[in-house]
Amino acid sequence: MGAVKHKDVGPQLTQAEWLDEDTHYFPSGTSFPANPKEGDTFWNKNDKTLYIYDGSKWVPLGPYAVYK
Repeated sequence: MGAVKHKDVGPQLTQAEWLDEDTHYFPSGTSFPANPKEGDTFWNKNDKTLYIYDGSKWVPLGPYAVYK
């Protein structure tokens, strides 16, 4: 899985490709992935929160995390 995913656009990235919102993204969905590795990230579409896997559990990131 990994952290931020990057769309493969070839050996050189143009400005238009860099600015394209689909070039860089977090893996996302409505339920956490099975078999994550420490450091993996995931955007939960249900609660609109970014999480990181700490090796044993998914931990929310950002200002919203303090309210979880």
